[in-house]
Parts: sequence; C-alpha cells; structure tokens
Amino acid sequence: MANQSEFQWNEKKHFFHDSEVIFSFMDKGIFYLPVRSFMEKVGAKVTWEPDTRHIMIRYKNTTKLIILQPNQYAVQIRKDRSYIPLRHLADFFGWEAGWNVIHQKAILSEL
Repeated sequence: MANQSEFQWNEKKHFFHDSEVIFSFMDKGIFYLPVRSFMEKVGAKVTWEPDTRHIMIRYKNTTKLIILQPNQYAVQIRKDRSYIPLRHLADFFGWEAGWNVIHQKAILSEL
C-alpha cells in the first residue's frame, strides 16, 4: 500500500502521495504542510529566492513573504523542503482551519 497523507480544501479531498516524495506531518501536536506542494494544489503561485531565503506566496489578491530564519513562523526544513504549520497558512490568508481527529486529516476552507 502506498503512503499518502490527506487534507481537505473547500470540502474536496486532496492527497500527497509517495510519488510526490513530499508529505504533510505532525510534530508535537502541530500539523505541517509542504509549502510549495500544498499552495500550488490550491492554485497559488510560489517562488523561492535562494539568495535571500525568502518564500513568496501569491494567492488571489494576497501576497505573503516568508523569510526562512530560525523560529520564523515555526517553519521546518526537511530534505530541502519547507513545511509550515497549517494554522499559520490559515491565518496568513484568512482561512478556516481544523483537524479531523477520527480521520487524521487537516481541513481548510476559504471564508
């Protein structure tokens, strides 16, 4: 059976699969999403500026800049990928965020 992690966006299920090599994960009770993979799945444009270590996210009429520094937004780097807590992404873009305990999946909705 292939590994996958699931999240729900605006009532539609999405998955990160083995073939993507990038998964969401839990750490100390915080659910982390892969920034680029998740944001591109929901229609955002993500750019990485390696010289400044900035991640620029453009979603609809909102642009957010994430500066990768220790303890900045609790971003974690794993295997050269940036992961951010679900709650932070929801706060950045004004989304509703939740966690389905029974199905162990993140739920995000635009307000």
